[in-house]
Formats: sequence, C-alpha cells, structure tokens
Amino acid sequence: LAFNLAQSVAVGVLAIADDGHDAVGVDIERVREMHDPAQTLQLAQSTFGADECAELAAIDPRHLSAAFLAGWTRRGACLKASGTGFSGAQPPPRTGFAMGQCTVAWPGHGQAQQAFATLETFALPEVNAIASLARLRPVAAPRREGVRGAGAAFPMLRDDEASRSVWLDARTGAAPALDGGAVAVECS
Repeated sequence: LAFNLAQSVAVGVLAIADDGHDAVGVDIERVREMHDPAQTLQLAQSTFGADECAELAAIDPRHLSAAFLAGWTRRGACLKASGTGFSGAQPPPRTGFAMGQCTVAWPGHGQAQQAFATLETFALPEVNAIASLARLRPVAAPRREGVRGAGAAFPMLRDDEASRSVWLDARTGAAPALDGGAVAVECS
C-alpha cells in the first residue's frame, strides 16, 4: 500500500495505490491569480528547465496562472512519488503545463534505472484548486542488457515518450544491443 497527502490553504487531497507496484504522489494548489506575468516566469525559472520556461512564456497571459499551477502540481506530484522532493540530486524530466493525462519517462526510481510516471492534472472548481496525481512505475520493458543477443523483442509501451526511452536512451536503450537480424515489435 502506498499513499501520499497534500494540502493547500484549507483543502487537502489523498492518493492511495494498493497494487503494490506504483509509488504515488499528489499535489494541490488553490487557484490564485498571478497578476504579474514577469514575476510568474521568474518563479518558474527556479523550478523548471529553460525549455519549459519558454513553453510557459508562450502561453496567453490570461491563462498563465492556471498553466503555472498545473505545471507546479505535476512536478510536485512526481517528485513526491519518487521520494526525492524538490531537493533531488538530478533535475526532474519535463512534466508540462496541460490539464489532463500524460506519461513521462522518469530516471532512476528505486532499484530500477528508469520508471514511467502517469500524470493526471485536473481542476477542482468546487474548492477553486488544481491538483495532480502521479503514479510512478518502474520500467518493465527490455533494456540493453535484457535484449543483448536476442532474436526478438516485444515491449508493451504506453506512448511515444516511453518508446523513445526504452529503445533510444543513450545509456540503456535496447536498440543498439539487438543483433542485425533481430525482430522488434512494439505493442501498445
């Protein structure tokens, strides 16, 4: 059983995973209008990478507060699920600023060299908040050492980001280890 709790002002949210495989993280922020876009982007630079800050800067200023809070809660939920918090040794991957669901590759979770975080970000208009849930699952797909010399590989992957990571990661990707005549079929 894994659980995580978050609160913002007088609102809280609890996430529970009982499948024994996933770590969970949850974050919530009360929606507040950030009236100075420059100040919001300056705050973003302390948390997000340059490419994410550029993405945020391109958002219509009328939607900047909600996008920032969506990105903030996504990042917070992932960091809580990984157990590192914002003081983690390596920078976290891009999590984006959109509402809804996505999957991102997440480096080094527990014993695994890599994991995937399934993220869901949603508005809670009843309490004027934005919340994000992250479920972190270690990679269970073939990696370089797992396919070396294999005649075939059949990974089950959720999306393009997971595919790029499993096959093309410079350090652990499976593609360079496959023999010249090997068959690789990706299932999703």
